[in-house]
Parts: sequence; structure tokens; C-alpha cells
Amino acid sequence: MKKRTIITLLLPLLLISCATKQWPSSESDESNIIESEEYPDVEFTPMEGTVDLFAINDFHGSVIQNGYEMGILKVGSYLKQRQQEENTVVINSGDYWQGSLQSNMNYGEFLTKIANDIEFDAMTIGNHEFDWGVNYINRNSEFESDTGYKTPFLGANIYNYSISTGEVGDYANLGKKYVIKTLENGLRVGIIGLIGDSQISSITSSYVDHLTFIDPFNVVKELSNELRNEKGCHLVVLSAHEGAEDIASVTDGSGKKIADYVDVIFGGHSHQREAILINGRVPALQGSSNGKAISKVSLKVNLDRSVEIKSYTNLLNADFETPIDNEIQAIYDTYIAEADSRAKETLANFSGVMSKSNAPYLMTASIASYAAQNNIDIDYAVVNQARNSLGNDTTITYEDLYRAFPFDNEVYVVEVLGSELQTNLNRNYFYRLDPSKIDTTKTYTCAIIDYVALHRNDDREYDNFTHFNIKGSLKKEGLQIYNYREICADWLRNLEVEAIDISYFQGSNLRHNKSSLSQDVTLPNNPYVG
Repeated sequence: MKKRTIITLLLPLLLISCATKQWPSSESDESNIIESEEYPDVEFTPMEGTVDLFAINDFHGSVIQNGYEMGILKVGSYLKQRQQEENTVVINSGDYWQGSLQSNMNYGEFLTKIANDIEFDAMTIGNHEFDWGVNYINRNSEFESDTGYKTPFLGANIYNYSISTGEVGDYANLGKKYVIKTLENGLRVGIIGLIGDSQISSITSSYVDHLTFIDPFNVVKELSNELRNEKGCHLVVLSAHEGAEDIASVTDGSGKKIADYVDVIFGGHSHQREAILINGRVPALQGSSNGKAISKVSLKVNLDRSVEIKSYTNLLNADFETPIDNEIQAIYDTYIAEADSRAKETLANFSGVMSKSNAPYLMTASIASYAAQNNIDIDYAVVNQARNSLGNDTTITYEDLYRAFPFDNEVYVVEVLGSELQTNLNRNYFYRLDPSKIDTTKTYTCAIIDYVALHRNDDREYDNFTHFNIKGSLKKEGLQIYNYREICADWLRNLEVEAIDISYFQGSNLRHNKSSLSQDVTLPNNPYVG
């Protein structure tokens, strides 16, 4: 996120009810319960004490331990054990569900149940929480643990929006604006959660045409003042689905920054490992992604309201060991068993390892093959980048394919202008079926994933293709949406070859080559397409 001056009209912040945790006395063996959904105003009472804060971000469904990725058994058990200690806060900064077969096949139910068992104090809604639409955010927010705990979802700057008029409406109530946790030592910790305002364009447009993410500066300023001056909070923590340093530095143009209004910042979205000090006093952390790190901050609050930083760091896999929690293991075993048979299916064998950079060429070939076999006349098949390589060896399983392409993108058949097609081919991946050079005045028929075909910018204008005609989408009987991953999986299953030659799926191949778009070419045969 860039630093910028705020010149937009300030919108009123509407308060919504939030869950309050009441902590039992040391003599009680009752679990922590949510007693009220409202935070009454309280007079600030000076207190001193220490607090340990832990956070994860961009877990992306990485439930199984894999190299540097610790997996949900270790991450979840460690955080649950920390949560059971006194004076601890545990936060999730978004993009938690989306990314693996084990998590996606149940639309985040698996990991939400783990979150409730851990008893996260808050989970910020990230851009990938929208990947299945807001209905699944609402559904997952209603799951609860055996003790009745529901992880509060936060989205302080998510507002309703009219795409026809461009007007910002009232607060969307998709999550809470903040939560307050009262620690055993009496300290009150306010946690604000928000998403980067530019990330509206990182979501398939049809899922968020009715929403907008307003600028975070005034949201944080007003809520921080409320938490400190009306709700009696000793600490204000920001959990942002945005790079930690980026969100800390957002300014109103007068010299004030978001970091001036909070005591700790946990970030996300950019998948960086950050552990820095802003203004010499505000630790700002981001723990990489996919469960590779857990962010930790230890603070001491003094009677004069000053805050001492004891430590701030990102804990890596090698930094700690932890016993696996039995309840987390039981949830894990149930959902892993449901996914295993599908995950371990061998789809194909390759002549070599298919890299992350070449995997999209394979995907475009599968779409082109589907079109050819179903008499759909297209000039190009177009997708964007892969999320991962297709595994680490030459045997490709369904889980390997899922990790590379975890999104449920539908493939549209679209008529587009040659000028706009040429621009988009140069920044995406394609399979070429038309040997003639691109004519910028001509109309082309292409099979394009929905995220690319219907992308809107921050101003809600179509920016990849501004002149287009949707003719239909690729379908399979029995499926409402035949997403591009399933198209590729079916194609691989039906290729009756001992090993697929990966040399056909490289940027140097004229079927995929960007530098030859302005030339007439003789397209090479691809034995796997047609």
C-alpha cells in the first residue's frame, strides 16, 4: 500500500456489537465464555502488567507439515497452549482457509473448527476469505467449539457499496470492527481488524461488487480513540490483512501515520517475514505465509500508560517444539481422512518436474484441449499464474494440482478486442491456436478464467477487458461450475501416455511464447491437445 494523502469525504463509523470474553477466576474450572455481545463504556483505570501476543497470517490451508511449513497440528497446538496461559492474546490476520484440498473441499470448515478450538481472540477477514463468496464467511463465523466458542471475525473497513451509483453505504456487518479482551492481570486489550483498501481488486469482482474497503487511516484513528477513551483499553492492537510496514505507514498527509494510534501491528497479505520497529515504539510483524512462522510480541504496560517492548520476533519451525493437542489431532484426523483418497490420486507422470512458472502453460493446454474436443472455436486459452509448482517429483497427484491451482475459477468463452487481448497475453499465460499475428482491430474468441476476464480496478471499472462479450462458459454435466482445475484434472486422467513430455509446456514454445504475438507463425503440434 502506498503512502498517500486522504482527500476523500470521511464516512461515519457505525458501531456494532462485539463479543466480550469474561475470564474465570483461578478457583474456577469453567472454560472462558462469551458473556455479552456489547462493550459498555468504562472509565480508564491505570494498571501495569505484561502481555504476550501471538499471530499467524496467510496460512492458506497449509494443514499438512511440508518442509518449512509447520502444519496445523504444530501451529494449532502451540497457539492453543499459549492461549491457555495467563495474559496472552492470539490473533489470525487473514487468508486462513484458501489454498489446499484439505481445507478447500469443506470451504474452510476444517480450519474454522481448529480456530475455535484454539480460541483465537480475533481473525481478520482477508481477500481470500471471499473466494467462495460472503455466504461462506457468514457460515464459517457461526461454527462453534464444543464449549460454545466462536472466533470473532474482524473487518472494520468493509462497507456496503452500490456499483451502479458508486455510493458507499453503511457498515457491512460482515465482521466486527474490534474486540476487547480483558487479561487476568486486568489489562484491557482492544484489537482492530481491517483489510487493505486496494484489495477489492484482488477478489473475483462478482463476489464483492456490493462491498468496498474504505481507507484504513480514519478507521484506525477513530476506533483507537474510542477504545482508549471510552472502552478503557490499555493497549490497542491492529491486525491488518496488509503488509505490516505498509499499513503502519499509511498517512493522512499531515504527518500522522496509522502507527501513531496503535501499540502493536500484525500484518499479512504480502507473505513477507517482517519484524520491525515503527516510530521507535511500535513493533510491526508479519510471519511469512503458509504456517512458516508465528509472530510473537512481549510487552509491559506501565501505570503512566507507557508501553515497554520486551521482545518481538517471528518463531520458525526450528525455534520450538510442542506436544500435539489431542482435540486438534481429533479434528485433523477426521478431515484428513475425508480428503486422503482424493488427494493421493495419481493424475499423470511427467518427464521432469513441472515448475511453478511452467505449470500455467499446462493449464492453458488443458483448456484448449477441452475446447477442441467440444467443438468450441477459440483463438487463445488464457489463465494467470500458478500458486505453487506441480509437486517435487515427476508423479503428479490431485493434491499437487490443487496446491498449484487452489482457486475455483470458472472459464468463460469471451469475445475481446485484439488490442486488449495483446496487452493481457503479455502479462498472463496462454495457449495459442491462431497462427496469425494479432490484429489490434480484430475481435478474438478466447477461453479466459473469470478473474482475468472480469477483473475490475479500485474504481470498479473493468480494466483487463473493457470491451467484451461473454458467449458462455465451459461446462460439465452435473457440475454447476466446472472450474479450471477440474478441467485440467480430467484432461490429465484421460491422457493415456507413460510420461507427459514437459518440453511442450514452456515459454519458448510458440504455443505459449509472448515475443511472437506480433508475428505470423507455424504452430508446433502438441500431441496432448486436440
